[in-house]
Amino acid sequence: MMTEKDRSKAYNAIIVTQCFGQVAGLCFVNGLIFNYLIFLDFSEQSLVLFLRVPSLIALFTTLPLAYLSDKKGKSKLGQLGNVIQILGMASLCAAAYLTGLKVIAAVGGVILFAFGTSLLNSSWFALLDPIIPKSQRGSFFAKLRTIWQLFGVTFTFAAQLILEKQGDTILAPLLMCVTVFIVIRMYFYGKIPELEQSIETEHEEKKSFRKELKKVLLHKEYFRYCLFILILPFAISCLTLIYNLYEKSILNFNSADIVLMGNLVMIGGIVGYVIGAFALKRLGEKELFLYSSCCISLCAVAFPLHAYFPFLPIKNYAGIITFCTGLSISAMSIGITAMMLHLLPKENKSLSTSLFLTAQEIGTGLSAALLSLLIAVFTGESMLGKVHINVYSICLLVIGFTLTPAMWFYCKSIKNSE
Repeated sequence: MMTEKDRSKAYNAIIVTQCFGQVAGLCFVNGLIFNYLIFLDFSEQSLVLFLRVPSLIALFTTLPLAYLSDKKGKSKLGQLGNVIQILGMASLCAAAYLTGLKVIAAVGGVILFAFGTSLLNSSWFALLDPIIPKSQRGSFFAKLRTIWQLFGVTFTFAAQLILEKQGDTILAPLLMCVTVFIVIRMYFYGKIPELEQSIETEHEEKKSFRKELKKVLLHKEYFRYCLFILILPFAISCLTLIYNLYEKSILNFNSADIVLMGNLVMIGGIVGYVIGAFALKRLGEKELFLYSSCCISLCAVAFPLHAYFPFLPIKNYAGIITFCTGLSISAMSIGITAMMLHLLPKENKSLSTSLFLTAQEIGTGLSAALLSLLIAVFTGESMLGKVHINVYSICLLVIGFTLTPAMWFYCKSIKNSE
């Protein structure tokens, strides 16, 4: 039984761990990795797939790793994940200095980083579940995400200022700084207590991965929710990446501008976590899903219509849309996490949470593969009125006009099933 003093120490360790650890993942969102790959001469098509390598790796590794986590210990595998993430980021940084081997170093680095991320994610929520009482989950996750997002925003803002003065050659040293952050994360991760020890003992018969997974799949409501989580990121996981590609190819934004847009996504995310926690208490998960999906749809449709708002400078317009998108997605994520923990089966928690994460990764991977295919096939551009009709604007319009109806049907099905 945890005392309040022990719980407070655990909370602090969790928050500091996320502050330093999440910066590396944010680099795939805030434009740093995007700009770094362009600096390394990756094409747009390969860039889309490259940025989704972590999702593809997680797709095939998260469930087996979660099974091992339940058996061997969550903290043990999590620390191994930290070590592998450090090796991955170091290899990615080295790509800038290895002219003949830059592709191998970059690809190998991202694969290692992705595998380390899978090791960490496979047991993260299961590690936290017994530490955080059910009554505090909404407020704690909102606080946790707000604080580490603020930390990420501060880092990204500093990176943007450095890029404006030093140019793209400073990208590799910035990523080296992120590698040091992961080392710091590793130290604080070790201070998070593992209250539920591994389920494998000397007197307990070992159970197969297949049998354990079957138990999780038999929880119908949880499995049905995971199917919903598969479809949702298929629609929105590439949204900010499409914004970046549109900004680079159509709006001619430079690296500092794109990093600024990434920062606005995170600032919007901070506001979104606060609003999401409040809305979750007042409205519930279903209404939060529906309202936030409406906002995301409006942002996606509005982005390519910038020419119809000439009174706003293009960077201001793109910034407002980007901010609102980050706000809406983050608000929705509060409901997603709360619903997942509410439906989470009591046994095999690492495996159960990893089924949820795997469903997300399937949707993300499919979305990236489809976007890459579309970029390769549809290379032309035309004008319809004042709107640029290209692969990016078409994707945004399709997302905008389909997301909310799909969410409405899902929310209606929840109501009918209750």
